[in-house]
Amino acid sequence: MRKLIAVVLGLLALFLPAIIFCDDINVYVYNQPRSSGPVGPFYALLYGQLGTVNIKNSTTPSTPELYKELGLQFFSKADKDVLVCEELYGLAIDGSVLDGGTENNIISAGIKLGGRYFPRNPTFDMGDIKGRLTASVLAGVGAWNSGPGFDLVLTGTLGILFSSAENSEGLLLDAFVHFFNYSSSSITVGDPAIGISIGWVFGIGT
Repeated sequence: MRKLIAVVLGLLALFLPAIIFCDDINVYVYNQPRSSGPVGPFYALLYGQLGTVNIKNSTTPSTPELYKELGLQFFSKADKDVLVCEELYGLAIDGSVLDGGTENNIISAGIKLGGRYFPRNPTFDMGDIKGRLTASVLAGVGAWNSGPGFDLVLTGTLGILFSSAENSEGLLLDAFVHFFNYSSSSITVGDPAIGISIGWVFGIGT
């Protein structure tokens, strides 16, 4: 329940700048197609995530630790609101708290596939800045440096993309939940990681 409350508070924090600093926020449906400006047939999202996750081993009980992730996500600029996407990621967890641990950083890297809701038209507008509510669900596999084998991962995000009126490129703020299924002789990554991510969406290709 506390983690759910934390995610909700994180989402509210995404809206606070708009609520505090903008006198006029209009929410309506646009009739024109997605304004693409100079972007190509694909979007790329370069992001960083920061949150917490619980880890443990045979001598240390479940303990919350700092979670950091960097990733690159690609999704097609199709004429629809739900886009297929692919993501490459790497993450690090501080493992120094574990008794008898030999690694200060627990590292994983992998690949995920899924979909992103990325509306063709802005959800709301704040003058020259347009806002889009966006969400994604991705699943994949990752490998860890703390032992042999792979784990299954599932990630969900919900956030807002801030862009100009000319195109769909801009700043993306997300709240995320990242589920793990990994356990080895030296570590178990248990409860899902939760936190906030920040990234930049840009167009690539011709």
